[in-house]
Amino acid sequence: MDPFIGEIRLLGFDFPPNGWAPCDGRVMPVSQYTPLFAVIGTTYGGDGRTSFALPDLRAKVPLGLGHGPGLSPRNLGESGGETAVSITESGLPPHRHELLTVPSGRNPSANTNDPVDNRVGSQGGSLFQEGAPNASLDPSCLLPAGGGRPHENRQPYLIMNFCIALTGIFPPRP
Repeated sequence: MDPFIGEIRLLGFDFPPNGWAPCDGRVMPVSQYTPLFAVIGTTYGGDGRTSFALPDLRAKVPLGLGHGPGLSPRNLGESGGETAVSITESGLPPHRHELLTVPSGRNPSANTNDPVDNRVGSQGGSLFQEGAPNASLDPSCLLPAGGGRPHENRQPYLIMNFCIALTGIFPPRP
């Protein structure tokens, strides 16, 4: 069965068959691929006079075209997403840091590194305060954690080969 011009197939081998091209964003001459240009135009790039671009699906996940209740509107040729992201404080979920202490003199595992009478919460209990703090902590308690580097942001994947039909049946419009 002949493919529709502009049809994209996912292949399990690493080359495009005759009449197909890899979906790698390459720029094509309108004069040589007029039927394909008539189908996809400059949706994926090009100047529209002498050139147009094929979709670039290298290291990308395709997302279905569409609009509907509960869906973000997606238009043909739109792209987005990030390979890696940096987590910032504003991206963390709301949470609290509480400190549970033991009354002075009742710490069964006390050793010479434990504060003696000047420890926080000498009466014990859960210490928590809403709003701005009104006390200072020893600077060694406030050291930052983490390296600040972006982390990988990909779902599990399997590499395959997206190719687009350069020739075939011109798709009829509804």
